[in-house]
Amino acid sequence: MPADSPSSPSAVIDLSTQEEVEDLMDAAGGAAIVDFWSPTCGPCMAMAPAFAAAAAVCGDEPVRFLKINTQAHPELAAPFRIRAVPTLLFVLNGEIVDVRVGTLGAEDLQKKARWLGSKVRGEGFFSRLFSR
Repeated sequence: MPADSPSSPSAVIDLSTQEEVEDLMDAAGGAAIVDFWSPTCGPCMAMAPAFAAAAAVCGDEPVRFLKINTQAHPELAAPFRIRAVPTLLFVLNGEIVDVRVGTLGAEDLQKKARWLGSKVRGEGFFSRLFSR
């Protein structure tokens, strides 16, 4: 996790170094939603408020909301073979568990954050199904 990251996972954190990405992809890296974006991408800019809103709403989930600017840091996107933006990676303990190319709204991002959070807590399908 970046040195300047807040203690609450609800803030959106910009990654800008290889060390930060290596920490994310470490087996003890935890859960994160990573938004690969560019300031010249209209859909990226349109999704940015929804990404920030989902991060704020999901502050109780053990999931970090991270962004990588592919224009400023193409070397950070290259290992992931990012070909289009926005691309969202859903990462759990160094493994990419899901990928989404294109925008997601705040509600869908919140659902994905809760899904990742349930995996961190070790909740299985039946416990999620019957705990409602």
